[in-house]
Amino acid sequence: TIIHPEATQCDGPTDSPDEVARRLTPGTPYKYDRVKILEELGYWVIVWREPIYESDSDKSADFRDLMRLYAYNLTRHDVAVMMKFDTVFMNTIDPIVDQLKQDSSLKSIYTKEGTDRVNSGALWIKPNVADFMAITDSFKATTYDSTNGWDGSGIQGL
Repeated sequence: TIIHPEATQCDGPTDSPDEVARRLTPGTPYKYDRVKILEELGYWVIVWREPIYESDSDKSADFRDLMRLYAYNLTRHDVAVMMKFDTVFMNTIDPIVDQLKQDSSLKSIYTKEGTDRVNSGALWIKPNVADFMAITDSFKATTYDSTNGWDGSGIQGL
């Protein structure tokens, strides 16, 4: 799991789970350590900043959306899944992973929403540092404006 440094802590409910703390400071919010919780659940957690800084680009975008690109650096794994936190898999993803592992000509697999839009909620990739560098370099070099989108294509989002 890759976490942005500004997302390592999250607010808990207004009452502490610790009975003593609840009596001493009722109604006081407290913070959870996301990294600690995920590690206790068995996840491997990395804390990294966004791969492209706003100072590297003239694009108006939420650069934290680019955090998923770091999955390309997880080269100890045959396949990585770049996914948004609001993505829920309703079926097993094993067939997709197996297809990507078995087909040497594929670098990634994505799903579609409807007939023509790429679903950006999940993307299965073969981690490769050279691909990561090529994507981030391309992002920096591609022109963008809020009216015409990326390279005048009309595509607005990341």
